[in-house]
Amino acid sequence: MDNSPPDRQIKSIPYPRVSLLAEDELFDPSSGLPSISCLTKHLQEEGRLDEKCALRLVELARKIFEREPNTLAIQRPLTIVGDIHGQFYDLLTVLAAGGDPAKTRYLFLGDYVDRGQFECECIFLLFALKINYPQNVNLLRGNNKVTTCSYTFIRMHMEENQQRA
Repeated sequence: MDNSPPDRQIKSIPYPRVSLLAEDELFDPSSGLPSISCLTKHLQEEGRLDEKCALRLVELARKIFEREPNTLAIQRPLTIVGDIHGQFYDLLTVLAAGGDPAKTRYLFLGDYVDRGQFECECIFLLFALKINYPQNVNLLRGNNKVTTCSYTFIRMHMEENQQRA
């Protein structure tokens, strides 16, 4: 007998999205910016990004990070977010509670991957937010963002995506 409250019962579970999100779907042709709503919806449906789309997100974020100083001066008020550890749905909850990144300054303290089931989803969303709101979204490196861990993360997820294709 199921004694769960009615609001906690799940009547059906949708299948994960099988189509890969392509560059022309994610990026606005005039501004070149990724659509946060498109990306979030696709990732919530457990969709994946095609390789070109993922690499474009990484490259755009990299260019922003290269221009930033090593020490950030961030004005208050701001929302400080601790370790995400690949918990994509927790990240969405934090963003919903903290406010729209277009109007709210965020400081993420690192540890975006390394434990959860949705590491790539977290990185892709954080990079898209950084690209769209570079002054409001600040990403620090966590204690596990060393070269070995980064390469292991990238290799593991590239192999995973190739197996799914």
